[in-house]
Amino acid sequence: MSRLATACVCAGTLVALALPTRIQADPPLASEYSHTCDTVETSVHPGSRVEIKCTPHWSNPSTNAAVSSFAVASSSALAAQVAQVALAGQTSSKKVRVRFKTSASDSPAGCGGDCRKLVNITLLN
Repeated sequence: MSRLATACVCAGTLVALALPTRIQADPPLASEYSHTCDTVETSVHPGSRVEIKCTPHWSNPSTNAAVSSFAVASSSALAAQVAQVALAGQTSSKKVRVRFKTSASDSPAGCGGDCRKLVNITLLN
């Protein structure tokens, strides 16, 4: 018998037991992604982070995990600018494009499971 199928001869009849299934690995995930969204919340956590919440959320293509918050450390030189751009988008109902690290291990302190480290934010027309 070949390795492609497993069979059993029972009372003179050939019975297929199982066919092989092709296993595919998850596609590689880029270290950074960009996502366009509406800012629905901007928060400043002194000594911790500046965090924005977006809708719609970004879904990890490998795990389907939803990510809706993006943050920078409050000690970052970009923290004030992130807050300003996010608030401008929120108050003017304009979309923003966020670029972020896909790994949760890169996230600032206090950033939850659905939060990722923000690398860049752009206010769109």
